[in-house]
Amino acid sequence: MHRFKTPLWIRWAAGLIGVVCAVAALPLMMLGISSSVWQFAAFQVLVLVSGIFSVGLLLGRFAEAPAMAIACIAGTILVAAVLGEPATAAQLIGTPAQPTVVTNALGTGIDISLLTASYIELGASLVLFALSGLAVLVRRPARSVRYLAWSAAWGLPVVLVVAASRIPTVWHQVTSVNAYVGTAGAVLGLFIGIALVSGCGHCFIRAMETGAADDDTPAT
Repeated sequence: MHRFKTPLWIRWAAGLIGVVCAVAALPLMMLGISSSVWQFAAFQVLVLVSGIFSVGLLLGRFAEAPAMAIACIAGTILVAAVLGEPATAAQLIGTPAQPTVVTNALGTGIDISLLTASYIELGASLVLFALSGLAVLVRRPARSVRYLAWSAAWGLPVVLVVAASRIPTVWHQVTSVNAYVGTAGAVLGLFIGIALVSGCGHCFIRAMETGAADDDTPAT
């Protein structure tokens, strides 16, 4: 029975990104505490914890399912980035929101926007998700690519809607519709969005399960 080994550079790239995020999370957590932005500080603790798994990747742990480990790290950082700073989620869907700016951060005389820090973490999580997908694809491309393609197909409409909402003219048209129509559309859009995200996640997880299977396991 042969087991495919994930390329070393993928594990190292993911591990280093996770470790850098965890190291950066410590001063960001202190920044949140010193500024009484408790929500931001609390979610940075999650990023710190994810650093433990990142170190595990660098040490060769999670050999049975490295893609899943990378995805878990990415998901943790993503949650911290979106929920830690309330303005992040609002900005992503095009809703005007005032980001939190810490003046004279930690006595350095520098003003730091927590939104900027959240965007950096968000970008890092997306890179990690890409590395997770790549780790699956290189293990068993003939079997995994179908699920990855379906995952992208389910997730693409969500990305396009979020991107479109960032366009001022589009957002103005959406917010200027009748209140009842807008409410009904928002509820319907919420259910459709949940379905799309669920389908995207299911296919992505299925692709990782396929990549983790033994070489002599029949394709499904």
